[in-house]
Amino acid sequence: MLSKEKGFAYFKYQKNIVPGLKLEVFAQREFNAFTRLLERNLLGVGLRHPVLEHECLSMFMGISLMSEHEGYSIDDDRKNYDRLRNSNYISINSKISETVLVNYTNYFQFNVSDFSDFRYLGDGQLRFLIFPRITLVLNAKIKYDAYPITKLKAYDFNFIQGISFDL
Repeated sequence: MLSKEKGFAYFKYQKNIVPGLKLEVFAQREFNAFTRLLERNLLGVGLRHPVLEHECLSMFMGISLMSEHEGYSIDDDRKNYDRLRNSNYISINSKISETVLVNYTNYFQFNVSDFSDFRYLGDGQLRFLIFPRITLVLNAKIKYDAYPITKLKAYDFNFIQGISFDL
């Protein structure tokens, strides 16, 4: 069932440009009625570098520049915001066993024209393979926005559990 209340789509393309360095191009579309976010569209480009690559543990760092457009519903009015943001991340992935995977990504994003306008996003995931091609997924997210647009709190926690099917 599709929801009209909340949606998120993300696309990323990566290409090796030199050994140990990848070019990333990404796009995102999001909406969330609870936070009064009518739309968030972004397009970005950046670089990704492996810090550690091992069979059971890997770590990557990335830096990018993204163009962001947000539309909010505030007191029956629509407010639009367009920004250029820098986004930095560290991603850690661990294969605990053949059936258990853990990953966590930290993002720090700031407005390039106002460094005090920043966001922190943390996204953690625990995946349990319960049958071939069927995985139980537990996801926890935290978000902090130094300048929240709406009158909601500056921080947000989100916990999701679900089942993933690999085709």
